[in-house]
Amino acid sequence: MLHARGCPAGAVRGNALPSHGLCPARASVSQRRSVRAASEPPQRGVRGLEDFVLGGPKLRKWYGQEDGPARPRDGGGAADEPQQQEAGGGGGGDAGPRDVVLVTDGESTMGEMVVLQLILARAKVRMVANDVTAAKAGYGPYVEPVSPDVGGGGGLARALRGVRCVVALGRLGKLLPAAKEAGVEHIVLLSTAGMPQPGGLAALFGGGAGDAALREPAREQAVAASGLPYIIVKAGPFSEAPGGASALAFSAAAAGGGGGGGGGGVSREDVACVVARLVLDVPLPAGAAATVVVSSAGPGAPPADWTAALQPLVAA
Repeated sequence: MLHARGCPAGAVRGNALPSHGLCPARASVSQRRSVRAASEPPQRGVRGLEDFVLGGPKLRKWYGQEDGPARPRDGGGAADEPQQQEAGGGGGGDAGPRDVVLVTDGESTMGEMVVLQLILARAKVRMVANDVTAAKAGYGPYVEPVSPDVGGGGGLARALRGVRCVVALGRLGKLLPAAKEAGVEHIVLLSTAGMPQPGGLAALFGGGAGDAALREPAREQAVAASGLPYIIVKAGPFSEAPGGASALAFSAAAAGGGGGGGGGGVSREDVACVVARLVLDVPLPAGAAATVVVSSAGPGAPPADWTAALQPLVAA
């Protein structure tokens, strides 16, 4: 039987996937690779994610794909397939519940990893994508891709309908005032500003796709001045090593380097897992304004109790 490495014993039983039952970030890559047929060449980007979400028979069974429509996700209705909109469109009407997580820059390297973690948790995910058609083909019913003009503001009001939390992974443009107007509850912003940056070839070519925007300190300043509750997640340099193989250290302020005893910075997958945990599992006090610094603490494992590890850092 296929098991995700690092998942708690009994986390997957039969064809049920536990709600908000994120596994350590390492599971996303190891599962994705294990479900590929041996004869298939590796795929990258959104197309490659299709193997993870829909490609393996075990995963199709867990998600209810073998016998019909997708099983409802948490809080969903009978089918819970997201409403597919035209490019630039958003979700449903204003009267519905606020239970959607919007991920900006969803086609970036970090965006793909965050989206995967949210899919595993059965969150209702909407992602900003340049190529809506490719994103629909790659993620199937588990993600609602939209294509608003974040810089100019066009389409943002529709993209933000029903959104509870925005995960900001790129340049902000007109996002923050639109989110405030739409009644978004809080922002989770990923930033590498002021943190150690990669050297060698990674520095020469800018690291992963979309990483350049993460280094801009103005993004943190804009979120802090937005009037929205927020959490800033600071990490760096990113390692491309599989997640789930390192202990993680958390602090409330950047004091020194971002890399701990891991020697190569903090795993990008582990950071994506932290972001998803903060979105889904950590209650935020009213008016939250917190900074959580993530670093590697050497060989080990991520926290067994994410809420206990992260909640004190966001408490008022």
